[in-house]
Amino acid sequence: MKIERVSTDLLRLSLGPLDAVNVYVLRDILVDSGVKFARRRLLSVLAGMAIKGHVITHAHTHTSTIRAAVTLYAGISGSRSCVGREIGQQPRPAI
Repeated sequence: MKIERVSTDLLRLSLGPLDAVNVYVLRDILVDSGVKFARRRLLSVLAGMAIKGHVITHAHTHTSTIRAAVTLYAGISGSRSCVGREIGQQPRPAI
């Protein structure tokens, strides 16, 4: 896993080969969660951080597969989608 400091408050964690799967830590918020094969690596990096929240940017397997493990591990009550709805709620109807 490659960890890159993008700015003072933002880290990029590259979970996949060729930087294909990335998650971010913005201050104390984890953005996305990555894929199943990177679960142990991600949780080991998060062990040294005080993660207080978790946001999913979009509902694809590379962003949300291990969200349950992350929220349980960090003691977070739940993940939020990028539009602020709880993960698992029905999508908004198309207009």
